[in-house]
Amino acid sequence: MKHWLAGIALGAAMAAEAQPALFVDGFEGADPRNPRMGAAALLHRATFGPTMAEIDRVVELGPEAWIDEQQSLPISWTRRGFDVLRERNRVECLEEDPTDPECDEGFLLQEDRHSVWFQTVLTAEDQLRHRMAFALSQILVVSQRDSILADLAEPLAAYYDMLLAHSFGNFRDLLEDVTKSPVMGTYLSHVGNRKAVPELNIRPDENYAREVMQLFTIGLNQLDRDGTALRDPAGLPIPTYGQAEVKAMARVLTGWTFGDFDCDDFEFAEEGGDYILPMAPCEEYHDTDPKTIINGIELPANQTADADLDLALDALFNHPNVGPFIGRRLIQRLVTSNPSPAYIERVAAVFADNGAGVRGDLGAVAKAILLDPEAQAGTDGRVSFGKLREPLLRLTNLWRTFDGRAETGEYYLDGQPEIQGQAVLASPSVFNFFLPDYRPAGLSGAGLFAPEFQLASDDLLTANLNVIDITARFLVAGSGWIEEERESEEDFDEFFPRLVLIHPTAELALGADTDALLDRLDLLLLTGTMSPELRTALAGRLAALEEIDDPSYRLGETLSHIFMSPEYLIQR
Repeated sequence: MKHWLAGIALGAAMAAEAQPALFVDGFEGADPRNPRMGAAALLHRATFGPTMAEIDRVVELGPEAWIDEQQSLPISWTRRGFDVLRERNRVECLEEDPTDPECDEGFLLQEDRHSVWFQTVLTAEDQLRHRMAFALSQILVVSQRDSILADLAEPLAAYYDMLLAHSFGNFRDLLEDVTKSPVMGTYLSHVGNRKAVPELNIRPDENYAREVMQLFTIGLNQLDRDGTALRDPAGLPIPTYGQAEVKAMARVLTGWTFGDFDCDDFEFAEEGGDYILPMAPCEEYHDTDPKTIINGIELPANQTADADLDLALDALFNHPNVGPFIGRRLIQRLVTSNPSPAYIERVAAVFADNGAGVRGDLGAVAKAILLDPEAQAGTDGRVSFGKLREPLLRLTNLWRTFDGRAETGEYYLDGQPEIQGQAVLASPSVFNFFLPDYRPAGLSGAGLFAPEFQLASDDLLTANLNVIDITARFLVAGSGWIEEERESEEDFDEFFPRLVLIHPTAELALGADTDALLDRLDLLLLTGTMSPELRTALAGRLAALEEIDDPSYRLGETLSHIFMSPEYLIQR
């Protein structure tokens, strides 16, 4: 199965050789005959699913002005819908047991957080900000799968909102807020981290100290500006740090605990505190001895916890690895799994200097990634261009493009992290859902990476496609299946208001006009690059269903086939 899946990636990329570069005016290789095609391609990378209105907006403004507009929009916070859910949970709890004192807490579950996240990202105007936050959430990872965080839905939402706030801000500020986040402090165990007390066998925790270097900033090996590994005279990669630097960074991070704690309570950090308020230092628990961190940088003795942390984060932020390291990962999440060294170098240069002498400007980095000539050219013949669509993004594409919503305004999908293998802030480890250097067997010989294929196991791929298939075929507002269920299920009126249905009004209005329908779906889902073979197959299937009275079923069949096709699964 996995060999076949790898073949999809390579085969679809090779098919791109025959496709022209069709993009909106302002892109290199633009085709002025159909500027909507390039707009759709941009939106697949920069939003949670294109709509026809947004495609027209990109055409009207041009790609750069559209990005500028996106970055200027007010932030759509995910926590805005929590009060409503909290009250609903409180009422439901009291209905079940009026004497339960915990009902007044209005507790929130992780499924509530996921519902609010879907509601926000599917309806928010600031789509690019949310795509950047989602990408950052897969680099600066925390997860509900932690035994403590599993019960902390709102703090996890607050962590995501923090990523939103910094999506177009400065990476140095983001790095500091991530480091001081009690959610991160809990996940990577540096909340309550204290200086060594050898007689009590107490040592500083090294967990975050290691990951902030390995995964969040500089990586394991020194990089050239284009992301390729620098090598010593023997041809071996040059490490960026060793165990001595990990130990020193762990000492830097001593003395931090929950922001609502009195320092007399420092030793009770394991019992928890305020998981939203930034962590604060308690100086008596901070190691004030001198420290030698990365690149041999010396931190003097007798500094405060804040001073040590500032200097250490400055050292990481200014390390030459950060631009190519973070740049490559953001390119992978937005555009292509295999950016060329030149692409990485151009993005890293913008990270180093946004054109106004500012380092770490993530807004400028996002624009550089999306407007880079390599992204613009897209299907220019390079077989390595493109990426497998993430399971979560396939679902948001279906729901956002075809107005997916429930009567209640909620978005509940039972067992979503398990069914799809992916949910926001729910990765199995700090290494995310997939590794940036993952190679399925079928691509190893080609020297290509395909990170998302790490989620393409037999069971997860089948489960994810089943969710898409059921939604496209049956969960269509006004469909015959809905009416049948209404008549046959006694409790239909109870669960129906929370059922997420798609509302493809414009598509259904095209009726039996097969050419018009396929043109529209081609643009919305395949950016206008549908192959003649796929179009012939879809037209034949629609012709075979002409006798069926339910137009939503015919449309659902078409959507299902497109979403399962290699041409859709590989974003180009």
